[in-house]
Parts: sequence; C-alpha cells; structure tokens
Amino acid sequence: MSPLSVADELRGNAFFDGLPEALLWHLARVGERVAYGADELLFREGDARAFFWVVVEGSVAIERTDAEGDGTAVRLAVFSPGSMLAEGSLLDDTPHGSSARATQPTTVIRFATSKLKPLFRDRPPLHAALISRAAKAISERLRSADAMLAGGRRGPGFGGATRIEHDFLGERAVPEAALYGVQTMRAMENFPITGVPLADFPELIVALAQVKEAAVRANVALGLLDTSVGDAIVNAAREIQQGRHHEHFRVDMIQGGAGTSTSLKALTTSIQRH
Repeated sequence: MSPLSVADELRGNAFFDGLPEALLWHLARVGERVAYGADELLFREGDARAFFWVVVEGSVAIERTDAEGDGTAVRLAVFSPGSMLAEGSLLDDTPHGSSARATQPTTVIRFATSKLKPLFRDRPPLHAALISRAAKAISERLRSADAMLAGGRRGPGFGGATRIEHDFLGERAVPEAALYGVQTMRAMENFPITGVPLADFPELIVALAQVKEAAVRANVALGLLDTSVGDAIVNAAREIQQGRHHEHFRVDMIQGGAGTSTSLKALTTSIQRH
C-alpha cells in the first residue's frame, strides 16, 4: 500500500485531525495495511508493546483473562472503523494488559514503534503531536470507564462510527460495530433495571441460540421459512453457541422485551451484511 493511500486513510480519522500534511505524509510512510481473519489476535496479553493500529474495516475486541474465574477471556470493549488501538505504545513499552482480537475479517493500518522511533528523532513535532493525542484518547477512555462504573453498568462499549436506524419512535444512532438494532438500543436506555446485562450469563445466551436454531430448523422443514434465511439464522446461532458475539447481548436481565429475538435477528442481519 502506497504512502499516499495510507495518508488518505489517516486524513479522515479524528485522531489525526489538525496534523499538518507534511507530518501526516511522513507518518504514512511507515504505516502498513494489514488484514486479520475473524478471531485472529492482533496482540496478546503480556506481549511487548511494539505497534499501534488504526482500524479501517471490521471490528476488534479488547479482552482480558478472568484471573479470578476459570481463565476465560472477558470482553472489555469493541472498536469499529476509525478507532485507535494500543496508542499507549507511543507513551511506553510496558507489556499489554489485555489482548486484541478481530471479531470479523478486519483491516488495519499498523505502525511499528521500531520504525517510529527514528522518524520521531528526525521529526520532533510529529512525536509531540502523537503523544498529546494518545494522552487525550486514553484520558477520554478512562472517563468513559469511570462513568460506566459509576452508573452501575458493565460490559463493553463500542467506540468509533455510528449508523442511523429507524423505528416507530424515529431515528437513533447505533454504534456501527454493534450487532444489535435500534429496538435493543432503546431497551438498554429505557430499562437499566439491575445494571446486569444478559451478556454476563453465557450459558443462557447459548441456550437461547440453541432454541433459536431448533425453531428455525423446524420452520424450514415445514416450508414456513425460506432455506436461505434459515441457513443465515442457523449460522448466526452456531457462532453464538461457539462463544462469539456474546458482548452484543446488552439488554438488562430483568427486561422482558426488545432483547432476545431482536438481538438475534440483528445479529443475523449484520453477519449477512459482513
């Protein structure tokens, strides 16, 4: 990928907003476009900080090992196109405290710190500009985390771009990376009864997906559902049974509507789209 193409990708990113064209060009020269498959790790918890990334297409989940539980990965956040990952690598080289996993086929622009260091020596203004932006981005994430904890809400946030969806109440911005729709968004906002989301109970989510798959297979066999639609729903249900997409089940455990079938329907639509 040419530096000109990388510069075009960076120019539309809020993180680089206001960066002089000359500095943007020099930065673009050391960036590389990299593709990751679904479930592929960008970096692992404990790895040395050697890169930072800009998400161009797809989405990336930040995970951390549950040291107090059975050692499974706990999903902390999901980042969509336009998001920055591991910008803390610009500040220090301490090991990563979490892992980053592509949740679907994903393309990023990757910057190696080994290539950035000599560039920074030659271009101190670029170094200063990126460090100040990284510090600001980290501060904003910490504020968001504090607000979430203070409000009794747990689970991942979806950073980056949004899409507009419609229902009978009007338009609503939904995170682009979210695999649920406007009804689920409204249920999350209007009924935060306990602050405990369905995502906290993976066994229940798997059971819901198993019931959904059984119902779809029965309806296809009876000729009541088109085979292509049934196959898409079954594929989505199978992925959920394998542990994928659980972070998108955000409705409160006590909320009875706009959470289960709506989320699965949105998941199916999104998986077909991607």
